[in-house]
Amino acid sequence: MVKIKKNKSSNNINLFADIWGINIRQKTKQIRNHNKVDYEWDIETIDKDGDNQDNFYSDKLKELLWAKIEKPNRKNCHYVLVLIRYKGDDLEKKSWAYPENNKMPTTFEDGIKVPKRFLVEYEKVWKQKNLT
Repeated sequence: MVKIKKNKSSNNINLFADIWGINIRQKTKQIRNHNKVDYEWDIETIDKDGDNQDNFYSDKLKELLWAKIEKPNRKNCHYVLVLIRYKGDDLEKKSWAYPENNKMPTTFEDGIKVPKRFLVEYEKVWKQKNLT
């Protein structure tokens, strides 16, 4: 049985949703999650062939400062800092921004702009901390 709302706020979308059994709140949440974006700093352990052997993730760059003074446990490896951008339902779409020559890029590898807060964090935390 199809329920049709009789109040004035009912519109075609609600009628369609009622007929097809779609929950508008669920659909809105799915759309919102589809556009969800998250960021994370990562220290990659890179081997002599350029392959990533391990990752250390953090929301705060200061928690990864250890990588500036410590050496990897793996032989013939070095650490590389990267900012990762995740997007989508399961945050499956990724973009990377690797600092080069002690400078954070203003865009990710796919051309999307790096938010200013991460550029500031890099300058204040990573670049200014002289730990060696």
